[in-house]
Amino acid sequence: MINETKFEVIIPDDKGLVSGTGIVKKIESKKYMDREAIVDVLNRMSAGRDKMVCTTLWMTGVRVTELINIRLRDIDFGKRIVRIRWLKSRKWTERLIPVKIELINLLQLYCANQKIHVDQQVFPYTRQRIYQITKKWFLTNPHTFRHSFAVNFIEQTKSPKSIIILKEYLGHSRIETTMEYLKIVPFDMAIELEKIQFN
Repeated sequence: MINETKFEVIIPDDKGLVSGTGIVKKIESKKYMDREAIVDVLNRMSAGRDKMVCTTLWMTGVRVTELINIRLRDIDFGKRIVRIRWLKSRKWTERLIPVKIELINLLQLYCANQKIHVDQQVFPYTRQRIYQITKKWFLTNPHTFRHSFAVNFIEQTKSPKSIIILKEYLGHSRIETTMEYLKIVPFDMAIELEKIQFN
């Protein structure tokens, strides 16, 4: 059963306050937002760090600690790949993820405008600051973007192998963790069954 919580976002702009609405959905312990709700708020935000933080969380599904560990040297603008690093059991682990050209272009422009050095963090924030940003604009925490990315990915790929791809993309150590998203977005079993030949 999915529980829905409506939220209203008040965003200051040049003409005063702009109001936007969306829905945070919850199934079991996972909260996520629909693509339309996220895009609506992002479109109302002014360009800058806050918007870039939320856009990157949304379009990559990275964990908050992974986000703040991205340095300029981790981004290959030509190949559209970002090296994601995180600390697990006191050891650094990394994975390479492809990113959409729209995000690469935004990151390139953002890094140039911010004059970020190759060894500097792209988002020099603490975990607490990232939480404040997502709370301010979306009334939720950064991990909701990770769940939202996963749900959006499964909804649009609708392929059995998409779970395997998503597992690698999100950096899950166990496939069972990724398969939890199937409870949110079940595959259409009838359609898949039609592809199977029995005689």
